Order: sequence, then structure tokens, then C-alpha cells
Amino acid sequence: MHQENTSPADDYAVQSNGTPIGYTKDAPSSWSIIYVSWNPDTGGFDLKKTSSSETLVSNIVGGQAQALCTDPSSEGSICDNSLALSPTGRQLLVGGIDSAQKYQLWSIDLDTKTRTLLTLPGSQGPVQLIGWDKLLAN
Repeated sequence: MHQENTSPADDYAVQSNGTPIGYTKDAPSSWSIIYVSWNPDTGGFDLKKTSSSETLVSNIVGGQAQALCTDPSSEGSICDNSLALSPTGRQLLVGGIDSAQKYQLWSIDLDTKTRTLLTLPGSQGPVQLIGWDKLLAN
């Protein structure tokens, strides 16, 4: 992503293993892409933005998921139907498969970095998180 009034050398890119999930406003006329990527060094998923080399939230599900998908996948897999960022950019819903191959759903407050495991009804399977940015608008 290239921001106006900066040189291309100052750009940060989405990592090759990253999945874009939305946008954040850095300044009145500056926006960045927010994305999730797998960190093989920590074995967790990190939340980052393209305007910075810093991690916004490290290990977003506290090491409790090996894949962010609705079905068993390879370690570090990220499926875009398992992430939903709120329109305000302050809440993130994440669904994933834990080490026991069980589907889990978390709500993450991005301001406080508080993670809450949500309980699904017994008969409820994986939740498809289409996200606000994927809804069809006329």
C-alpha cells in the first residue's frame, strides 16, 4: 500500500502469509490495511497494519488455535471466512481449530487487547464470519 506524500521506499507490504481483513485510519487522510499473519517463531497469529513494521496484537488467540479456518487445516492456515473486523476497527471475531481439532470462536477487543472465548450452542457448528467488508451493497 502506498500513502500519499511518502516515498515508495517507506511503504510496508502485507506479508506473503498475511490475510487482509480491513482498514484503519492512521491520520485524517491516511489509511492502512489491517491483516493477520502466521508467526512460525511463536506458533501464533499476529495482527498487523501496512503502515508500520510493529505488531498491533501478537498471538491474537493466545496460542489456542493452529489454524484460522472452519475445518481442520494445516498449521498456520488462514481462511478469510474465519475473520470479521468491526466497521469501527475496534473488535475482531476469530474462528479457528485448536490442537484437539475442535472449532473455537473468540471476540477480541483491539483497544484493550482483551480476548474472550465465546460459547457456541451444542448443536451449532462453525460460524461463517463474512465480515462487514464482504456484504453486498447496492
